[in-house]
Amino acid sequence: MTDDFSVELYKHVDEEDVLKDFCKKYIYKKYARDLVVYYSRNKDIFFTKPPIIHPLSGHVRVSICDPLRRFAEYYDRKYQNPEFRQLIDEVSH
Repeated sequence: MTDDFSVELYKHVDEEDVLKDFCKKYIYKKYARDLVVYYSRNKDIFFTKPPIIHPLSGHVRVSICDPLRRFAEYYDRKYQNPEFRQLIDEVSH
């Protein structure tokens, strides 16, 4: 990870901007809204307690990790910085 990258960025995300981006990207607006809600609900667990995610069932793990992956794609598109995506991949596998 580079010096200008901080994992703390997830705390300062403009979720309205993420929602606007997702609404442009996905046909179904409800899916875009759901992703933002799931991201908001699970981001603290994902970034502060990742070991508790691994033993969860596949369905639950996907409901936590998929919105984070979509957020990482948003972050990469917006800031051209793939490091967040790489971090998400490392934690979710």
